[in-house]
Amino acid sequence: MTLRRITLLLCSMLMISLASSSTMTSRIAMAVCINDCWKIVTSVDPSSDLDILYGVAAISQNDVWAVGTLETLSGNGSLAEHWDGSNWSNSAVTKIGASDELHAVAAVASNDVWAVGYTISTSTAALIEHWNGTQWSQVTSPTPSNSTGNRLYSVAVVSSNNVWAVGYFTDATTGKHKTLIEQWNGTQWNIVASSNPGTNDNELYGVSVAASNDIWAVGRYYTGSTTTQTLIEHWNGTSWSTTTSPNPGTSNNDLYGVAVASSTNVWAVGSYKNTSGSSQTLTQKWNGTSWSTISSPNPTATNSNYLNGVSPISTSYVWAVGYYDKSPFQTATMKWNGTSWTIVSSPNQGANANFLFAVSVRPGTSVATGGEIWAVGKYFDGTNDKTLVLEYIISAGARNP
Repeated sequence: MTLRRITLLLCSMLMISLASSSTMTSRIAMAVCINDCWKIVTSVDPSSDLDILYGVAAISQNDVWAVGTLETLSGNGSLAEHWDGSNWSNSAVTKIGASDELHAVAAVASNDVWAVGYTISTSTAALIEHWNGTQWSQVTSPTPSNSTGNRLYSVAVVSSNNVWAVGYFTDATTGKHKTLIEQWNGTQWNIVASSNPGTNDNELYGVSVAASNDIWAVGRYYTGSTTTQTLIEHWNGTSWSTTTSPNPGTSNNDLYGVAVASSTNVWAVGSYKNTSGSSQTLTQKWNGTSWSTISSPNPTATNSNYLNGVSPISTSYVWAVGYYDKSPFQTATMKWNGTSWTIVSSPNQGANANFLFAVSVRPGTSVATGGEIWAVGKYFDGTNDKTLVLEYIISAGARNP
């Protein structure tokens, strides 16, 4: 056994033994587990109560953003945290409604960052925030006609004057959810017509860009009161249209994240329910012609497993994150090596439930030069939800198992 393999084996063993320990042991793990394994990085919990991170975007080695929600005296507020290469810090976001949540973040540049979510007062409205390098400020989001409420769950950038956000709105006439897609043209956000294949609820949760005329959005639509089918839509530069996608489950088939490695290599992740009623990880791949379900492992065979986010390093190196039910829930991370998905050990903060909601590969990361991957979510400290941040540092020349 080589020295490198021994080191990685010891690292994995140590992380497993520390997963149920205190914050101090997590910090010890951070010092020991340096490269080629997941580690917990100390994040900020501005509230004494609830703090959750839903989205993350890596810009450079010393410039990473994570967004979510925190508890305030007057309700939930938007949460934005920034990594400067050494520490995470809280970045103030003005509270808009009685309850605010940010669910995704994407960057054009260090001084041009977008975050989306929703705010709730008398009704629910899409919430869009912009970072100009100095501060966050709200940017007006259009309201769909005949809508009683709308939400945004994902954002992706093409350029400074071409940004896309997706979610859904509630139709006032039917009470059903309909897909919502908005575009920033450099001056304002506009609603762009999108497809609704289901007669019941239609919802979008993820968006990713290959080119200005090649954009993907994913989610689900309901065929009954509880039965869902995967929903994948594509922008060809002129219009959005539904693309046929497989549904391996007998009931729930849901997609929550999508990421583009190339125009002929696009990944979507989520979950589906098997015949026994347990949720299983779901990964689907676009090969330039069609979508197909790719077999993916499940950390637990008998309980539920979920994938929420996906981010590629290359066409043969992709990361996906989520969580699985081990009573309590535990973090789940897996890696695609060009042939198959494999589960990668990931740490958990404390002895209670842990969840991962998003993952982002830092631009420029590669097996040859190394780099970083960030994943965010929450853990339960026994009283409240708290922010959870994991980092995976790839050493230059590291093998992709």
